[in-house]
Amino acid sequence: TGIWQGLDDIRQAEGDVTMYRLSDGTRLLRFEENFLSSRAPDMHVVFTRNPDPSDERGIGVDYIDVGTLRGTVGAQSYVIPESVDFSRYPVMALYSVEFDQVLATLTIR
Repeated sequence: TGIWQGLDDIRQAEGDVTMYRLSDGTRLLRFEENFLSSRAPDMHVVFTRNPDPSDERGIGVDYIDVGTLRGTVGAQSYVIPESVDFSRYPVMALYSVEFDQVLATLTIR
């Protein structure tokens, strides 16, 4: 879990995020019903090593893309690849590929 951090008054996200480990070992990332984010083209959910992807380095070159954001409102789920080691990739970000810009971040707890 964690708390979303927006970058400014326009680039924001809020709502609960939960991670689950299913009985088959699959890790699932779930944005709950109360999820809401700003809109931007080609938004992706990524895990990055940069502790502050809002700075000029952004998500950097060492990140893991778990998929295109399915919507800016409401529940949605993503499979988290086994390659995501949260001690190495502790920050999740909503990232607009087209704008090369982070909209919001969440530090994994």
